[in-house]
Amino acid sequence: VGSDKRGYGKVNHQRIALTENSVDLIHEIMTVGPNFKYASNFLWPFKLNSSLGGWHHKYRHYNDGGDYGFRDTKIDALVRQML
Repeated sequence: VGSDKRGYGKVNHQRIALTENSVDLIHEIMTVGPNFKYASNFLWPFKLNSSLGGWHHKYRHYNDGGDYGFRDTKIDALVRQML
C-alpha cells in the first residue's frame, strides 16, 4: 500500500489527516492497552470501496472459487484492493 495510505483522526470534532506513523497509537490498539478507548475513538472511521475489479463469483464460497467466505491469511490482499 506504501505512500497511498489514507488515515484521519478527530481533533475538536474535526477530521485531520494523519501525516506520520505513530507507533504508540498502533501499539495501544494492538495490545488493547489502558488508553485503548481513547486511541480507537481518536481514529476516524474509513470506508471500503468495492473490490478493485469487482466481485466475479460473489454467490460462490471462497473455498469453491468464489468471493465470499473465510479467506484466512488472504484477507489483507482483499482489504488492499478495497482501500
